[in-house]
Amino acid sequence: MKKLLALVLALAMVFALCACGSNTTVNVSKESEGKVTVGAGVENPMHSATQESIETDVGISFQVPAGAEDVKFYTIDTDPVTAQMSFTFDGDEYTYRIAPASEFTDISGMYYEWEEQADTQVSTCDAKVCWNDWKEGVILWYDAVPGLMYSLAQGTNANYNSLTVMADMLYAPTQGDVDGDADETTDGEELVAVTPDDFNDAFTGLLTEIHDYMELGTAGSSLKAAAYAARLMDMFTEDAPSAADVKAAVQAYAETLDADGQATLKEQLTQLQSSAEALNNGESGKTLLETCGYEALHTWNSNDMNKLFDAMQLG
Repeated sequence: MKKLLALVLALAMVFALCACGSNTTVNVSKESEGKVTVGAGVENPMHSATQESIETDVGISFQVPAGAEDVKFYTIDTDPVTAQMSFTFDGDEYTYRIAPASEFTDISGMYYEWEEQADTQVSTCDAKVCWNDWKEGVILWYDAVPGLMYSLAQGTNANYNSLTVMADMLYAPTQGDVDGDADETTDGEELVAVTPDDFNDAFTGLLTEIHDYMELGTAGSSLKAAAYAARLMDMFTEDAPSAADVKAAVQAYAETLDADGQATLKEQLTQLQSSAEALNNGESGKTLLETCGYEALHTWNSNDMNKLFDAMQLG
């Protein structure tokens, strides 16, 4: 009876693993006609692929971060197909998935009772971060323009910074870049002018995110600061607010904080300026931008940077 019970439990685990679609947890026994099978002929919905085949056959592109190791690609038999890239980075395992979707949904396969959750952004996309401190975690975001859902799962040592920094490194917008001289999007639609109210709302929202989530002196904080500095310079270059508008927005936001909050914000702005200076330092700046994972929309110069951060100084 015990042997029968053990066999039933073993079969149940095999079916559960296949349903979850996690290649790293499935015990692969053989491959037949390009399809992985598990146990007694149970077909795994995951199939080995290449970066090129996923781009050609599925229409999804992956951006491999510098320093990633053991990079592998898969497709998953969902409807529509989900594309996956797994890799290790600084010793931690990550699983990155992209799938067409009509709305925000969880495609990660990470079903946990999360200790911590936070709303944030990956580039311009609304995102949700869930994690158990220094254990597992996931960040989910949805890009409504192409209709793509993204998930990035981290198996160990997960925290807010590790997930958001890596998501910024991985995400490459599919709707096309906008350079500083462009007045049209890639599909020919005219860009909508940003009013002062629009700028204030967006700028204040980014300041709030920086104050809440840009920790100082922690692992990955320098990359996070570089990504935020680049986002600020993109916003300043694209919206072209006056220095007075920037200064007024920073002062208005600072007045909503207590004394400790204002002191923290002042330190954060100092770090952001240092990061912006590093980003504008020739080839090393380009390397830093690539490493922090932010794909800039504009080309900035030291004059733009000085105008922005001079206006952002708190008295």
